[in-house]
Amino acid sequence: MYKESYSKEISKLKNSKTALEQKIGDLINEKKEIENKLKICEKEKKELIQIEKSKNSDFKNFIFTNYFIEEKFLNKIKANCVLDYTIDICCISNMLKHQGIKLKNQIDEKIKIPEELTKSKIGDLEDWSFYLMIILNNLAEKGYIKYIRFKNNKNDEYVTKDLILTEFSVICTNQKNKTEECYIGLIDIPYPEKIQGLVINPFTCRLEGDIINKNSKPVILADSDKEIMLILTKDSIWYKYKGFWLKN
Repeated sequence: MYKESYSKEISKLKNSKTALEQKIGDLINEKKEIENKLKICEKEKKELIQIEKSKNSDFKNFIFTNYFIEEKFLNKIKANCVLDYTIDICCISNMLKHQGIKLKNQIDEKIKIPEELTKSKIGDLEDWSFYLMIILNNLAEKGYIKYIRFKNNKNDEYVTKDLILTEFSVICTNQKNKTEECYIGLIDIPYPEKIQGLVINPFTCRLEGDIINKNSKPVILADSDKEIMLILTKDSIWYKYKGFWLKN
């Protein structure tokens, strides 16, 4: 009787040992997986730091070198396109068109500086947006403008009297199965997680949509499938890399 009882206990202990060995094996495998993930994270972290350093240096030098517009041209815009602290985006767009500058559909890797755009007479939405951002920020800094006039979705003129603007930006998006597009951004908080505002096409001077944020998920343009991937201001850049927002 005692022998049978001991045999059962020994059998239970063996089963427990087997189960523990299995758990230990599982834990060892989980440890290896975590270590591999940590190595990948560490590698990506180093890549992000390197990319950020590179982008910061290039971007800061680019902005510092090319931010200012010729005073004579700014005065011409101020005289023709500004009234009661309100600047007309269509007026600026038409002035550039009258200079013979055309729109190129395909987005280039490199942003053209204003001098390059006026010489080449052609630029993509990124070039147009960057040029207008510089013009608008220069005028805003000098205290000449507080509001902006553009066309809404119904092609009616609209003025942002309910929003005093102090800084303009370039907002770049991507679309499913379509090329990247860039616009002028009228934003109040330049942080991807909290950003709100409007996006305007610099060539047509029409409203492209409202900027919204859904539950702290990727920032998108309302009523479209466009996701914002880059926010360019006069002194900083936010860009999305592998699902994360980075800032210079």
